Amino acid sequence: MKARSRFAGSRRGDAPIGAVSAILLVLLLLGAYVIYAWFPGWWDYMAVREIAQTTVRDWGNHAQKKRAVARFEAELKRKEVSLEITPEVCDFIEEGDQYAVKCEWTHYAYYPGTDYYKAFDAYVYATADDVEARYTPR
Repeated sequence: MKARSRFAGSRRGDAPIGAVSAILLVLLLLGAYVIYAWFPGWWDYMAVREIAQTTVRDWGNHAQKKRAVARFEAELKRKEVSLEITPEVCDFIEEGDQYAVKCEWTHYAYYPGTDYYKAFDAYVYATADDVEARYTPR
């Protein structure tokens, strides 16, 4: 008796990729497309959250606003945050011995291959103890 081939039951000429694999490939490409458009703005937002709180803590230690602004700007460059976020979009608030940094900006995500831009509003309010932050679509 002849041994059964491991390809038994399959027809020659079958598609080289199955339907499930094709669907997974399309979903993977769609996910990469969305991440390409959305992720850079979210990454900048997360970096500014951290930078703002670090700046406030440094400002509290040294009580020098000029030094705090310089630290903020240096951290933006070090973390390679996009050029739309600068110390000018932030308010450095000093009330007695309490310090805070408040930043608000809009990030426009471009979806490649379309003429579509999606606006995201970002807000960060950092004190030495807490960070209040939002990243919301318009």
